[in-house]
Amino acid sequence: MQTFNNPIEIVDVDGLKRTVQLIGVVGNSGEIATVTNGGLDVNIQNHFTPTVIVKFNKINVKAVLSSAAIVGAYTLIVNSSIGMSIGNYLIVYNALSNRYTTFIVLNIVSNTITLDSSIDYAYPIGSNVDVGITNMNVNGSVTPQTFGIRGTEIGNEVPTTIDITRIIFKCLTSGAVDLNKFGNITTLTRGLLFRLRNGVTRNIFNVKNNGEIAGIMLDWIPYSASNPAQGVNGFTARLTFSGMEKLGVTIRLSPGEDLECLIQDDLTGITSLEITAEGSEVE
Repeated sequence: MQTFNNPIEIVDVDGLKRTVQLIGVVGNSGEIATVTNGGLDVNIQNHFTPTVIVKFNKINVKAVLSSAAIVGAYTLIVNSSIGMSIGNYLIVYNALSNRYTTFIVLNIVSNTITLDSSIDYAYPIGSNVDVGITNMNVNGSVTPQTFGIRGTEIGNEVPTTIDITRIIFKCLTSGAVDLNKFGNITTLTRGLLFRLRNGVTRNIFNVKNNGEIAGIMLDWIPYSASNPAQGVNGFTARLTFSGMEKLGVTIRLSPGEDLECLIQDDLTGITSLEITAEGSEVE
């Protein structure tokens, strides 16, 4: 850890030069600095931490590695493949090494699982394997179904703190979309509820149709199968949390915390809905 206390010169947007005093401490979790001219506190993030691109998922099967993973290989051997299916979303994680990797299941032969990506870490025997789904076209009208980013039960997850800066919707439908529908089905009754679970539950927003999504995310983009350049019906949408021109914040998830999407209606009438979260690890 080191401290610094150096005057710096900045140029305002009006072209005026000003000298400010930058005071702070550099540590493992980034730099915390105070600019004494005007009393502005600045929190500086490390721009070299690992990126995070993960899908909201619902875990249905839990297993462990019965053989150590081999870096560069495309297969894993688990203690049981019961309940696993081709196309499942697979998360391998080890709490001791604080590492995790996500894959898509391409094939299953007995307890040998073939993956879509090469293995990037030598996960030891006993490492956890979570397997589930990312397609949210489920029926949550009777019993709401929860999709989250971590994809594991509380207290047994990788102890990694992550900052989520953006979420991206990708919805495919069999019919045309418009603002009064959700995808191509009628407006939802209860809607998709996004919430933060961090010891308490805090609701963030709820959307029931494409118009509400467009109202929150602005860059809701419809797609039409009749358009040769698109070829499918559906939409994409993006909500960015960070950046002063956006919401000005990130969603920080410490171990045991998650960003969740609660499906409270019957979405089986749409072809698929996947939501991706993007951000970075906090070191």
